[in-house]
Amino acid sequence: DLLFYAFFFTVHPNTKYGEILRDIENNAFTMIINSDGGSTPNKYLSLWPFILTLNELPIPERRYLENILVAGIMPTGKKPTNSVVQTCLNLIYEQLIQLEFGQEFFINDIDQRKIIHFYNIASCTDKPAAALMENVVQYNAGYGCPKCFHAGMHID
Repeated sequence: DLLFYAFFFTVHPNTKYGEILRDIENNAFTMIINSDGGSTPNKYLSLWPFILTLNELPIPERRYLENILVAGIMPTGKKPTNSVVQTCLNLIYEQLIQLEFGQEFFINDIDQRKIIHFYNIASCTDKPAAALMENVVQYNAGYGCPKCFHAGMHID
């Protein structure tokens, strides 16, 4: 919608999000991927969904079930290993690349087919899920900082 883009270009012209909007096509959406573990009644099974939310929707509407895209669900024990998460993310990555190139959709409101592009621009997770998605050790591990790679120090 032209009004939406105009709003972000005038109100947030120097933000990273405004920069991204300037660089993509007009017929495009941006997304955030989220993941976190959820318990089940079976104490030996947890589910780790990967969900995508569309940034261009108003904030309250982003969380409505009809607006959430499920990219994948990992059934695991208590916590998945880095290799399992990376395998799932590689499968999701392949699909996200296809969405970036654009997919044709029929749009009822205008009674036309349009090619729409979707770009994943960020992730939003808690620290344990972020470590799994980034394929690094957790923040509280010996070498938990993925930027400086210094050994941590335990303080009692």
